[in-house]
Amino acid sequence: MDYKIAAKTISIEEDEYSLTIGFLDDGEEPHKYVLLQKTLEPDEQDEELGMDVAHIEIEDQARSGYGGIASIAVDDGGLCIRLNEKGKKFLDVAGQLLIAFESPAQKVELQAALQRMCEDDFPLQLA
Repeated sequence: MDYKIAAKTISIEEDEYSLTIGFLDDGEEPHKYVLLQKTLEPDEQDEELGMDVAHIEIEDQARSGYGGIASIAVDDGGLCIRLNEKGKKFLDVAGQLLIAFESPAQKVELQAALQRMCEDDFPLQLA
């Protein structure tokens, strides 16, 4: 079964170390969320531990892990995160993550952030 969320809030934060993209069903008191995070300059230890790829979390830290993303597709209405078998297992999701957002205007900033995040990690399809 797919995991679906209607994102009322999309948060994009970047500092010198990492890029974080959050999708929340409510900006004040979220019940459902998807969080993507990636270290921008992974070091040798990150690589050895498998932490040089995107980290994904849904709803709580118990449902999170590194890797797990097969691809992401973005269009005007939202995005689809296709999971590999590893991702399906640690997120406890049988299908894919479907994230709808309200405004196509959110797509522009989101696309730029996703392009930075997917570099050398997973394919990004833009519509």
